[in-house]
Amino acid sequence: MKFSVSPTPLSDQKKDALIVFYQGTNTLLPSGNNSLEKKLGALVSKSAFKGGAGQTAIFQLEGTQIITAGIGSVADFYNGLMEQ
Repeated sequence: MKFSVSPTPLSDQKKDALIVFYQGTNTLLPSGNNSLEKKLGALVSKSAFKGGAGQTAIFQLEGTQIITAGIGSVADFYNGLMEQ
């Protein structure tokens, strides 16, 4: 599996899958990804995914798999959660 990091908006990148972190119901996408955030938000709102710590879900969006990973609410978050 190959991972890459790029400052280019996600919608402009060639990819098979994306991992998007959620802190509660808020996406942790970098700026410039408003279209993706809106489309993904519509899918997430119709699902059981709530962005809780350790919660994951997979969505299909325009031929790309979107893996959502919850890190919990702002009040409950600490760096140790990322190690779990």
